Amino acid sequence: MIKNIIFAALFLVASLSADELKKTKVQVPTFPHEAAGIYSWCNWSPRKTNRQTAPDLRGVAIVLTWRKLEPREGEYKFDERFGELLKQAHENDYYVHTMIWVAPGTPKWLYEIGVPKVETDRKTNALGEATNQTAFPYYFDALYQEKYFKLLKAWAQYIDALPEELHKRILFVQSCEGSTGDGWGYKGNPLDKKYAISREQWDDYRIKVWGKMKKYFQEEVKRPLPIAVNSDANTEKSNLWLEQNLGDYGLKMGMSSHGYHVSENRDRLKAWEQTKASNGHHFSRGEMDGELYKMNWSKRDVPIVLYWSGLFSLHMNLDVWNIPQGALVDSDNSHAFEFFNEYAPMRDPQKSKKGFCALRKGLDASDTKEFPLAEFGSGKEMARFDKKRYADIAEKFQAYGAQQNDTKSAMGGGMANRNRTGVNDVGWGIISGNYERFVHQVKPDQSSQPWWSVDNSLYGRFTRSFGIKGGSMFFKLNEAFAKKAKKLKLTISYLDKGTGRWRVKTPQAGLKTIECKNSGEWKKAEFIYEFSAKANEEPADFIIKKLSDEDVHFHLIEVEKL
Repeated sequence: MIKNIIFAALFLVASLSADELKKTKVQVPTFPHEAAGIYSWCNWSPRKTNRQTAPDLRGVAIVLTWRKLEPREGEYKFDERFGELLKQAHENDYYVHTMIWVAPGTPKWLYEIGVPKVETDRKTNALGEATNQTAFPYYFDALYQEKYFKLLKAWAQYIDALPEELHKRILFVQSCEGSTGDGWGYKGNPLDKKYAISREQWDDYRIKVWGKMKKYFQEEVKRPLPIAVNSDANTEKSNLWLEQNLGDYGLKMGMSSHGYHVSENRDRLKAWEQTKASNGHHFSRGEMDGELYKMNWSKRDVPIVLYWSGLFSLHMNLDVWNIPQGALVDSDNSHAFEFFNEYAPMRDPQKSKKGFCALRKGLDASDTKEFPLAEFGSGKEMARFDKKRYADIAEKFQAYGAQQNDTKSAMGGGMANRNRTGVNDVGWGIISGNYERFVHQVKPDQSSQPWWSVDNSLYGRFTRSFGIKGGSMFFKLNEAFAKKAKKLKLTISYLDKGTGRWRVKTPQAGLKTIECKNSGEWKKAEFIYEFSAKANEEPADFIIKKLSDEDVHFHLIEVEKL
């Protein structure tokens, strides 16, 4: 995997001194497409998670804490805490990304030399569990910043001095300015109000840290590294700074990785697509955290949650998906990881060999065109916080399996969504259409019937059938994806229930007919046919057509260029 990859930019700058680099435009390696896929999350243990125990793992996150990295002032444990893990990653042929968490886990000596210790009113962690991690450093203290920037500089120098075989493992370094890798300094509110921080102040501080990261990891080293930052707290000002100063940077996109049906992700996707349109070398990462085994909506069937969360993350254009160790070593989750690993590297439609469309529907309560306020809800309060609106929408699709078990969490933001006690098929600003890459269903709600939880399998969580919508589903390929295609293979996953018949029709011809045998199992039908670029000018590149009165459920369409 990684052994065959060489970053040309590394060799370009390898012979330059640090002083020469300052006079030269720094050329930072771009994120390699083939590195995208499944990664470990914090506390990676090579003994527990390796090539043998977790065959789907493509790389690892090495997450460091300041307290362990510098237990006493000026005494750095880079070899012990970072170098040894990097060697293990090399032995396993893993890619690596890394970061330093400054809080919680702030060194005690920092407080002893005078950095203010800020106590907060925090009572619970993100999983709703009681926590004693209530203290944070005052980030604006001059002494704190002096010691923090000294740490970053020493770490950058250590990494730059690594042997080439270890250094080339590192894909990027993430900036973590505040609490863990999140976009804010405190968790909870400071008890002493003099330590309160405004959003504007925090924005300026983050930009200051990014400037130091750029200096230490790109301008003052011989082998610069890409830098990633958290996206959730970014403002127009900070985004502009990133575009003007960091080049091919990466974003941590937490709300693209913590499971599907997350509030406001419709708008997040639009923003990310605009960012990538301006620079196709941008990359992203996000983690599935401990909620996987804690929350009622996810812990009841982890493989299904991971499978659909992976499809969702691919739709959100996530490159690196960090997964908890326990899930990585469970073979029941392999299907989700294999699918993500296969499609995550396929970022460029023209160069990619495959595309997919997972058929589904999310019920978006913010869509007043599909769900008019006069018909759905009480009309007595803001639509977002109108519980009746969510209930009315779910009721409309109840006969097709839609559920709404925890409306309170659905009305909230992403963190509230994670804490839902059961299945929510209605959300706010969620992705309403299919999860797809390079394969698009034309007007899905006009030509097919969405379903929810048709069975307990991976595929059955969401489906579409012909219903009474006309008997034909139309699909269009991304223009760049189809441009040089000569022959295509369609693989269509369908529920073999009943005796319904269907076929695939292309602009050139009708392909073979499939007849269901009522096995009750999910099956795959393959179709191979010649493709012409002119065919892409048609309203649809292929059609799934109903041939009998009996309905058929479909889950996934995959298209491969042969």
